[in-house]
Amino acid sequence: MAIPKAIIITAVPKYIGADGSLTNNVGIKLKSGNSILRCNTSDLQSSDLVSNKIVIPKVEYSPKRRLDHLSLEEKQQRKKLKNRVAAQSSRDRKKARMDDLESEVRALREKNDLLMQQCEDLKQEKAQLATENEELRHKLENHQAHCVGCRVQVEPAEFCILPLPKGWTLQQALCLGHKTQVMIMWRLMTYSLLYQISSTVLMEICAYLTWMNWQKAYSKKLNKNLLTSMTKIIQSLELLGAKEKEAILKWWGRHQKMWKPVEN
Repeated sequence: MAIPKAIIITAVPKYIGADGSLTNNVGIKLKSGNSILRCNTSDLQSSDLVSNKIVIPKVEYSPKRRLDHLSLEEKQQRKKLKNRVAAQSSRDRKKARMDDLESEVRALREKNDLLMQQCEDLKQEKAQLATENEELRHKLENHQAHCVGCRVQVEPAEFCILPLPKGWTLQQALCLGHKTQVMIMWRLMTYSLLYQISSTVLMEICAYLTWMNWQKAYSKKLNKNLLTSMTKIIQSLELLGAKEKEAILKWWGRHQKMWKPVEN
């Protein structure tokens, strides 16, 4: 009976690539059907790749060959393991896809919440603007109802314009009438501005003159009051000096009892 060769069937952790192929942690691309790998048992101790508690130092693709040397039991075991690996890879792909879908759903939910919040803010702003618009409209209606406007009745051009000169057209006459109206309005505006300016200047001049007259009158009155007060002070000082002299003369003389001058 022939001795079967050592065949190691592993389930290396796989990841789905962009082209539909599977990759492990070290970047080795594997197809979904190539789950049976061959390794050399001499390099098991120097390996860096660990999978299902089996160290695989060197991975080689097994060439497609006939499996006539395997027994029926080995073929069934091989088929079971292949189905198991295929199911595991399918579960891995499904899990990766579900993770991607969950992340997308989470991002879309956050975006939806943000958009809903913005919609609520816009609704509130719209309601506020609508109320403000209504208030302003009511104010405008009240103002138009209370204000009194003057309207100028415009007569037709045939009644406003004199008989046309010889060689003139109606359009020229209308332009001339419009120009005359503009000139009249301009003159009225200039006259009103001149009146305002002259009135302000006259008011300032009158105020200045009244202030000067008041200052002069007040200064004259002040000088007069100062002179009268100075004369009163001088007179009072003179009276005090005379009284003091009289008191000194009365205080010493023969009329005193103790007056005994020294006689030589």
